[in-house]
Amino acid sequence: MKKAYRYLWFLSLIVVVVLSACGKNGNETSNTSNKTGKSDAKGGTLTVVIAEPPEGNFQSIFTGSTGDSNVIDFFNDSLIDVGDDLKIKPKILSWEKDKNDDLKYTFKVKKGIQWQDGNP
Repeated sequence: MKKAYRYLWFLSLIVVVVLSACGKNGNETSNTSNKTGKSDAKGGTLTVVIAEPPEGNFQSIFTGSTGDSNVIDFFNDSLIDVGDDLKIKPKILSWEKDKNDDLKYTFKVKKGIQWQDGNP
């Protein structure tokens, strides 16, 4: 029985070594690049696949569905954004700290921001 376990461990070790040799080197860089540019296409249809079908409740306060949240994300924009460094960055709002009070901020909507109907 001990020979069978030794053989199994040895075979497992060989499989691990072979599979690790077939993997990518973590230090290699990829030659793919993201190129973004202006698209001349106008109109058309955008088809998006989401993991869960929406229930149809597109009010962000009342929804509990992931599908509804995914749809809401397409037409609602966030006031602020959290960067990769986990620091809050302005998106639609800009703000200033009060010089006299560290807990007081003044928020302003950035210029050029409009409602969906085009009104400022």
